[in-house]
Amino acid sequence: WPAEGPVVVVTTRNARGVDLPEALRSNEGPAAKPEGYAVLTEERDGRPVVWLAGADGSGAFFAAGHLLRKGEWRQGSFVLPEAIDAATAPAY
Repeated sequence: WPAEGPVVVVTTRNARGVDLPEALRSNEGPAAKPEGYAVLTEERDGRPVVWLAGADGSGAFFAAGHLLRKGEWRQGSFVLPEAIDAATAPAY
């Protein structure tokens, strides 16, 4: 973790050494399907954390796209206007 400020974690759900929030650990639901992902915001140690957790590498990439669509670019910053708790996967 960085020493201060917000944290954005981009990972796959099965990555070793990553302390995922309990809400992202389930092996069921859309985030566990191929190319699925979950995006979750929380506070940890008094700091905002954004979790982008893919079922695989493609899912992690799609999670990053979700974050970019939900945020707002402002001069010198990127802001999330509200908390995010989302999970989805493609319907093949």
